[in-house]
Amino acid sequence: MRKPASVESMFVVARRRTPPDIIDWAIEHPTVIADRFEVLATWIPLPDGGEIPILGSTGDGSVRVVDRLEEETATFYRQGRIVSFLRSRTDWLQRAFPERHLDPGRGLHLILLGEDFTPSFIDAMAGLALSELVLLRVRDLESADGKRIVLVERERSRMKLFDTVSSPRALASEEEEFFRRLEEEREGLRPQEEAG
Repeated sequence: MRKPASVESMFVVARRRTPPDIIDWAIEHPTVIADRFEVLATWIPLPDGGEIPILGSTGDGSVRVVDRLEEETATFYRQGRIVSFLRSRTDWLQRAFPERHLDPGRGLHLILLGEDFTPSFIDAMAGLALSELVLLRVRDLESADGKRIVLVERERSRMKLFDTVSSPRALASEEEEFFRRLEEEREGLRPQEEAG
């Protein structure tokens, strides 16, 4: 089977857009996120000063959060705060969107948009007690004539499903494991010093 060409070779005339405004694009094109996906609210402020970029649902009562991957460690911590916030605000969700019957207990799905995801980051995210982690690899490009090209690829092989809620102690050990793996990956990328 022939290997598909890379994004760069497929679009020789395309260049990467800067800065990426992929969240705005996702708000305008919600069905790219999931079938029947509906954006319910955007940029919801969190008590610690962060925000939930997109809160949505597909009509089944489950809660879906869409965010973008930035620096991995910061993204991991932000998602942990978002998960904790939503799990502790079931009453607020039901009052804010009574017609949607939202309940994180029915499912808390995280959809992350990013250019690439390291294995250690994926494993760490798996520990956040999500019902589903969906990773969408996004290439936000601009053609030579100024038209926007957005390529979206679902990381099917890395999708994980979870049913349990981690305890704070388990989350702490998962964070330690995340940083250990991240450091190992960084060590593996450094040039090896030659023995004397």
